[in-house]
Amino acid sequence: MMHTLTKPQFDILSSLLFPAGEQVQDPAAKLELEQLGYLSCEKVTPAGRSAMEPYRVQRAVFLAAGFGGRLAPIT
Repeated sequence: MMHTLTKPQFDILSSLLFPAGEQVQDPAAKLELEQLGYLSCEKVTPAGRSAMEPYRVQRAVFLAAGFGGRLAPIT
């Protein structure tokens, strides 16, 4: 059965998987993730990666408008 992540749990896993931002410090959430088997020694386990999979972006829409006049030499 898949566990639904809380916001603090998600923030910790995403900050460890994608370290572009600051590290999230929430000892209670880290302990919960370790008990679930999603974290081990401050590293995301394969189970943790699987828990993040439902949150992966599948599709994106880019909204744009205008004629591209500033890009005239390129367009």
